[in-house]
Amino acid sequence: MHLALAGLLTVLAAVPATAETGRYQFERTEAGIVRLDTETGAVALCSGDPLQCRESGNGTPVADSDIERLEQRLAALERRIAALEKDGSGDALPSEEEFDRTLSLMERFMRRFFGVIQEFGDTPETPPPPAPPPGRT
Repeated sequence: MHLALAGLLTVLAAVPATAETGRYQFERTEAGIVRLDTETGAVALCSGDPLQCRESGNGTPVADSDIERLEQRLAALERRIAALEKDGSGDALPSEEEFDRTLSLMERFMRRFFGVIQEFGDTPETPPPPAPPPGRT
């Protein structure tokens, strides 16, 4: 019995801090090992010698009304995505007029920007050194 337990603990010690083994995902914590059931979302804290797992949470199942509300919301979002993908307006290139307007705005921006740069270019980059304090030469 002790040999089997020692073997199990050796295997657990060799497991990285987070390990995925199919349906369950394990994470080491100060209180023990947390087990996440990736299919149901149930979480259990495993600890002790021998290792025992206890489900956490209040154990209250999700209400059918909550599931129905979320399913309706999901269906509405899926319909909205399908309508947006069917419209295809996001894939269209801008018209020639839109392109020219955008290019004109960018040109105005660049001209103003470089004008500001030229204004600053006429001033010295570093101020003159300060005058020595009075009485020192």
